[in-house]
Amino acid sequence: GEGEGGEKREGEEGEGEGEEGGQSRPTSSLSSKWERKTERSEFITTCFVRNGEEGVGEVDDNKQVHRIFLGVEAFAFNPFLRLSRDALDFGSVAVGEEKVLSLRIHNDTDVSTPVTLSTLDTYGGFYCINPPRLVPANDTAAVSVAFRPKQQLNFREVLLIQSATMKLRIPLAGKGVSPALVMSEESGSTIDFGATLVNEPVMKTVKLKNESSFALTFSIQLAEGKYRAKNANGLDPFYAVPAEAVLESGEEREVQIHFAPDRCADLMSANGGSITCPFTALLDVVVPNQRSRMYLSLIGYCFHTAMYALSESELERVKDTEGGDALSDYLDGSGSAEPTRFEFNFDRDEVEQVEKERESAAKAAAAAAAAEG
Repeated sequence: GEGEGGEKREGEEGEGEGEEGGQSRPTSSLSSKWERKTERSEFITTCFVRNGEEGVGEVDDNKQVHRIFLGVEAFAFNPFLRLSRDALDFGSVAVGEEKVLSLRIHNDTDVSTPVTLSTLDTYGGFYCINPPRLVPANDTAAVSVAFRPKQQLNFREVLLIQSATMKLRIPLAGKGVSPALVMSEESGSTIDFGATLVNEPVMKTVKLKNESSFALTFSIQLAEGKYRAKNANGLDPFYAVPAEAVLESGEEREVQIHFAPDRCADLMSANGGSITCPFTALLDVVVPNQRSRMYLSLIGYCFHTAMYALSESELERVKDTEGGDALSDYLDGSGSAEPTRFEFNFDRDEVEQVEKERESAAKAAAAAAAAEG
């Protein structure tokens, strides 16, 4: 540093002679563009020497300390290569997720410059994507660095960019964190859509909130339930909107879950009868690298009509086939209610007429099918 009585002169540009001693500056092979970025500095520093030889420098009154003046001259050059950024800070990134940042290498000379990038730690979470090998003259080259943390840790590393004449260092920093998504319904609970008619959809909602310090992506995935019933068109009777979205830190979003059956889920019994079974599914809320599973059970019933009747013999057959109050269980899901009984009186002539019409319709349909075959 400067000592007592030190002087400093700087900012001289271009070629020419120095101010002292008539010494000329060394000739540079760089272009004129580069020469304009050269700065010359001179310092005069005071040095103190104890018990020095007599006659060297100036001697203080105590005859023990000598003072010598030292002149220092230096030339400062702007680097051949420079970076567009001083550091790459990736912030918080979910474990297993990837974030990419880029910087540019500027070449301020008239000559294309080969560069090499250092190898980063395999377990550090950082890696370069297609690193450049050459920076064109008076141009730039892009360097893309990705950060994919494997653990919940703070990661730091230094990327070295080297040419034949200089080295550039760029610090890398990032933090691996786990996602924190909260659902308004308890995971594993059941959402019961009750009973609906064919082609009359029902909707319920749940809320999702991102309590992480970073944005995260969630997706809704449906798995078939116990009865594995689908609609007649082959689609699932349950679906969610949105099926995938990005939640910013602290953001809350409502997810709509729809139950839209286009048929009844009938289960055939051993005696040839059928019972209307519920549609079921498992709804998974999937977040990358989540610690525990987050899911809901979905159930809903579908009927062709709002009311129907079974004869006494049919009720007994169902009980014998399925056991106990199986029909009651299917009707209301509780197992405690008894099916409502109705009594209808039909005129015998009207019943016979209806049966004849059905037989005629069946014969016509069979004849038509045979003709097509």
